[in-house]
Amino acid sequence: MTAGGPFFVSLPFSLYLCTSRRRLVTLESRYYAGMNWLAAGSDAETWIFKDRGVLICVVNVDPRSHVEPLGLVTVLAHEAQHIWQACIEQMNEREAGSEFEAYTVQAVVDRLLRLYENQQRVKLAWMKEK
Repeated sequence: MTAGGPFFVSLPFSLYLCTSRRRLVTLESRYYAGMNWLAAGSDAETWIFKDRGVLICVVNVDPRSHVEPLGLVTVLAHEAQHIWQACIEQMNEREAGSEFEAYTVQAVVDRLLRLYENQQRVKLAWMKEK
């Protein structure tokens, strides 16, 4: 089974990853003037808001705070769970199935890791080409 699951998972929101203040400023000028870079001591945080009815999820992560790849994965999984919570709230879903939740969180983590690789120009050793 591939990292994205046995089928393509289309995410019902726009997902962005910012690994620098510069990337956040670019998004901020496009969407929302209230976003800030990470608070002191934070490894990551997620900004979630709506723009013209579309759910926008912006994950900020400081690549310098994650020397070990496992730390990066756990932090991104944590942020993916917040995105899942916003997604089901947006859909007015009270009891989403556990497999739906699992595949959605898996797809979000997968997409965030691939965005991270692209932005940092690194290849995370455990990720295989699709």
